[in-house]
Amino acid sequence: MQADFTIAVLIGRRRSNVHCEVERGMKNNREVVQSFAMVMQFGINMLVPILACTLFGAWLGEKAQISWLAIPFFVIGALAGMRNVFLFARRIYQPREHSKKEHPENNDRNIKEKE
Repeated sequence: MQADFTIAVLIGRRRSNVHCEVERGMKNNREVVQSFAMVMQFGINMLVPILACTLFGAWLGEKAQISWLAIPFFVIGALAGMRNVFLFARRIYQPREHSKKEHPENNDRNIKEKE
Protein backbone atom coordinates (compact mmCIF):
# COMPACT_ATOMS: atom_id res chain seq x y z
CA MET A 1 0.00 0.00 0.00
CA GLN A 2 2.80 2.42 0.88
CA ALA A 3 4.58 1.69 -2.42
CA ASP A 4 1.45 2.52 -4.42
CA PHE A 5 1.12 5.83 -2.59
CA THR A 6 4.79 6.64 -3.23
CA ILE A 7 4.44 5.82 -6.93
CA ALA A 8 1.29 7.90 -7.18
CA VAL A 9 3.06 10.85 -5.53
CA LEU A 10 6.05 10.50 -7.86
CA ILE A 11 3.82 10.25 -10.93
CA GLY A 12 1.84 13.27 -9.75
CA ARG A 13 5.02 15.28 -9.28
CA ARG A 14 6.30 14.22 -12.65
CA ARG A 15 3.05 15.29 -14.30
CA SER A 16 3.10 18.66 -12.56
CA ASN A 17 6.74 19.23 -13.59
CA VAL A 18 5.88 18.40 -17.19
CA HIS A 19 2.87 20.71 -16.96
CA CYS A 20 5.09 23.55 -15.68
CA GLU A 21 7.60 22.96 -18.47
CA VAL A 22 4.80 23.07 -21.05
CA GLU A 23 3.54 26.35 -19.56
CA ARG A 24 7.07 27.77 -19.68
CA GLY A 25 7.39 26.66 -23.29
CA MET A 26 4.07 28.27 -24.19
CA LYS A 27 5.11 31.49 -22.43
CA ASN A 28 8.43 31.44 -24.27
CA ASN A 29 6.61 30.80 -27.55
CA ARG A 30 4.24 33.71 -26.89
CA GLU A 31 7.20 36.02 -26.24
CA VAL A 32 8.85 34.92 -29.47
CA VAL A 33 5.67 35.56 -31.46
CA GLN A 34 5.24 38.98 -29.83
CA SER A 35 8.85 39.89 -30.62
CA PHE A 36 8.45 38.75 -34.21
CA ALA A 37 5.26 40.80 -34.55
CA MET A 38 7.06 43.85 -33.19
CA VAL A 39 9.92 43.47 -35.68
CA MET A 40 7.40 43.07 -38.50
CA GLN A 41 5.59 46.20 -37.33
CA PHE A 42 8.86 48.15 -37.43
CA GLY A 43 9.44 46.99 -41.00
CA ILE A 44 5.92 47.84 -42.11
CA ASN A 45 6.10 51.24 -40.42
CA MET A 46 9.24 51.99 -42.44
CA LEU A 47 8.44 50.43 -45.82
CA VAL A 48 4.86 51.56 -46.43
CA PRO A 49 5.56 55.33 -46.41
CA ILE A 50 8.67 54.87 -48.55
CA LEU A 51 6.85 52.80 -51.17
CA ALA A 52 3.75 55.00 -51.15
CA CYS A 53 5.69 58.25 -51.51
CA THR A 54 8.04 56.82 -54.15
CA LEU A 55 5.18 55.49 -56.25
CA PHE A 56 3.29 58.75 -55.89
CA GLY A 57 6.42 60.70 -56.86
CA ALA A 58 7.00 58.49 -59.91
CA TRP A 59 3.37 58.85 -60.96
CA LEU A 60 3.41 62.61 -60.44
CA GLY A 61 6.74 62.88 -62.27
CA GLU A 62 5.31 60.97 -65.20
CA LYS A 63 2.25 63.22 -65.33
CA ALA A 64 4.32 66.41 -65.03
CA GLN A 65 7.12 65.00 -67.23
CA ILE A 66 9.73 65.55 -64.51
CA SER A 67 11.71 62.33 -64.31
CA TRP A 68 13.56 63.06 -61.05
CA LEU A 69 10.44 63.85 -58.98
CA ALA A 70 10.44 60.38 -57.38
CA ILE A 71 13.71 61.14 -55.55
CA PRO A 72 12.41 63.90 -53.24
CA PHE A 73 9.27 61.89 -52.57
CA PHE A 74 11.46 58.91 -51.63
CA VAL A 75 13.27 61.11 -49.10
CA ILE A 76 9.95 62.37 -47.74
CA GLY A 77 8.76 58.76 -47.40
CA ALA A 78 11.97 57.77 -45.60
CA LEU A 79 11.57 60.65 -43.15
CA ALA A 80 7.93 59.71 -42.54
CA GLY A 81 8.94 56.08 -41.99
CA MET A 82 11.63 57.07 -39.48
CA ARG A 83 9.08 59.20 -37.65
CA ASN A 84 6.66 56.24 -37.53
CA VAL A 85 9.35 53.93 -36.17
CA PHE A 86 10.38 56.52 -33.57
CA LEU A 87 6.80 56.97 -32.36
CA PHE A 88 6.24 53.20 -32.25
CA ALA A 89 9.45 52.62 -30.29
CA ARG A 90 8.65 55.44 -27.88
CA ARG A 91 5.20 53.96 -27.24
CA ILE A 92 6.71 50.53 -26.54
CA TYR A 93 9.50 51.63 -24.20
CA GLN A 94 7.59 54.38 -22.40
CA PRO A 95 6.54 53.34 -18.89
CA ARG A 96 2.82 52.71 -18.65
CA GLU A 97 1.21 55.29 -16.41
CA HIS A 98 -2.46 55.99 -15.95
CA SER A 99 -3.07 59.49 -17.13
CA LYS A 100 -5.75 61.83 -15.84
CA LYS A 101 -7.47 61.58 -19.20
CA GLU A 102 -7.98 57.82 -18.88
CA HIS A 103 -9.36 57.69 -15.33
CA PRO A 104 -10.10 61.16 -13.98
CA GLU A 105 -12.31 59.86 -11.17
CA ASN A 106 -9.49 57.72 -9.75
CA ASN A 107 -7.05 60.62 -9.76
CA ASP A 108 -9.53 62.84 -7.88
CA ARG A 109 -9.99 60.14 -5.23
CA ASN A 110 -6.24 59.73 -4.83
CA ILE A 111 -5.78 63.47 -4.34
CA LYS A 112 -8.56 63.60 -1.70
CA GLU A 113 -7.12 60.58 0.14
CA LYS A 114 -3.65 62.17 0.31
CA GLU A 115 -5.04 65.35 1.85
